[in-house]
Amino acid sequence: MLFQTGLANAYHFKSRHYIDLWNLEAKLTPPEFEDALSAAQRANELDPGNPHYQLTLAKVMEWGAFAGIYQIDTSLSTSLYRQAIARRPNWPNAYADYAYHLAFFRQDLAAAWPQLLLGLDYGPFTPEVLRQVLVVGFNFWPELSAGQKLLVLQSAHKLVLANGRHYQLVNKLARQYRRSGALCSYLKNLSDPLPAAKLTQLNRDVCRA
Repeated sequence: MLFQTGLANAYHFKSRHYIDLWNLEAKLTPPEFEDALSAAQRANELDPGNPHYQLTLAKVMEWGAFAGIYQIDTSLSTSLYRQAIARRPNWPNAYADYAYHLAFFRQDLAAAWPQLLLGLDYGPFTPEVLRQVLVVGFNFWPELSAGQKLLVLQSAHKLVLANGRHYQLVNKLARQYRRSGALCSYLKNLSDPLPAAKLTQLNRDVCRA
């Protein structure tokens, strides 16, 4: 049993390595995807009750679908998310990733939004949760209510105040989804202003567009 658990963990770390790499480079090759998928599937087979392995398998499949090299089974990926949440109901990342899945793969923003709120309830400052709020929010911006838009901008504010890597993520996503105008207007008119150095950086990197 210990050997099986250790082997599952090794496969899991292998597939997670690929996900981390793709998050940085935003691209993948078919051989990388096949290797990651095989490792994620094997980890889940060896330890089918592990929520981390379930989420990793779902995310690998999503990367392959986005790259156009894999036909995702959304019923399977949805099931993986639900099982992971059931097994670890206080895990903010699981709710946020499930929301991303519902929004982009199910095209169901109405179902996705409550999952984002649960992610924020359990992890209000968790970078992975805030990132998914921005990705879903910026992409579906025209469909959001005023209150939902405010929540997206507040989430961006949290990341802007964090370390440089998270600030750069906000910059990247605002430009990618063409929401720099709304973001800059919000951040430059806060009742509690940003530090002068951060405002200068914001004007240079984000608001010049």
